[in-house]
Amino acid sequence: MSIESELSEFFGDRGKTIVIGVGNPLRGDDAVGIKILEYLESMNIPEVMLLNTETVPEAFTGKVSDYEPTHVLL
Repeated sequence: MSIESELSEFFGDRGKTIVIGVGNPLRGDDAVGIKILEYLESMNIPEVMLLNTETVPEAFTGKVSDYEPTHVLL
């Protein structure tokens, strides 16, 4: 099964989704999560919250909880 079909299946009946970008922009390839998030920001996808958490995703648990997502992608 391809990554595209797996993601399609995962998000097939999505409600409110959060995509969390994790990484360190000062460490080269460690910033890939943030780069993907920046790309997704340009797409303006409805009902998707994008969070750039850099190296501290745990600091955003309140925002995630308040949004009450049906799906979370890190």
